[in-house]
Amino acid sequence: MTQTYAELSKNMKPASLVIRAVKITGPGLALDLGAGSLRNVKFLLEQGFEVTAVDKDPVISECAAEVNNDKLHTEVTNFEDFDYGERKYDLIVSINSLPFLPKDALLRLLPKIKNALTDEGVLCITLFGERDGWSNKKDVSFFSRSEVEGLFSDMHTIMFVEEDLEGDTIQGDPKYWHVFKLIAKRAE
Repeated sequence: MTQTYAELSKNMKPASLVIRAVKITGPGLALDLGAGSLRNVKFLLEQGFEVTAVDKDPVISECAAEVNNDKLHTEVTNFEDFDYGERKYDLIVSINSLPFLPKDALLRLLPKIKNALTDEGVLCITLFGERDGWSNKKDVSFFSRSEVEGLFSDMHTIMFVEEDLEGDTIQGDPKYWHVFKLIAKRAE
C-alpha cells in the first residue's frame, strides 16, 4: 500500500523557510495550508502560535490527536472550500502544497489567501518553477520567475529564492526540483 505524503513526512523537521518566517513575525494566529503530518504545525505551536491546519488528507486528524494541543484546530477540506476570512492570520504557511492545484484554481485562490493576512501578516510559500521535473503533470501549477514576482508584487518581499537542483521525492525517487521560496509581508 502506498503511503501518503503526510505519513511519509511524519518525522521530518520543520521546513527551514517556516523557521525563518517565524523569526520575522513572532507568535499569533497561523494557518498551514497542506499541513499533512503537522511537521510545521508542531514547530509553530512550540513557538507560541495558535494554528489552523488545513489538508484534504484525513490523516491530519490522527496527527492532531497525537499532538493534543488546544491551540491546534484542524480542517479536513480542500483549499478552495476553506473559509479564509479577512485579515485574520499573522502567518500563512504553504510548503509544497498549493502547486498541486491547477494553475487557474491557484490564481483564483491567491487573493483570498493574501486577504486573510493581518495588516502585518507574513506569507511563507513555495511554488514550482517551469523547469521542475514534474512540469509535464496535469493539474499541477508551474510558474516562471517573472510570474511569481508579479503574483506577489503587491506585497513587501522579505525573501525570494529560486532553487534549481537534482534531488529526491519523499518516496526516494530522483527528481529535478525547480522551486520558488517566498516570504512576504502584507504591504498596506
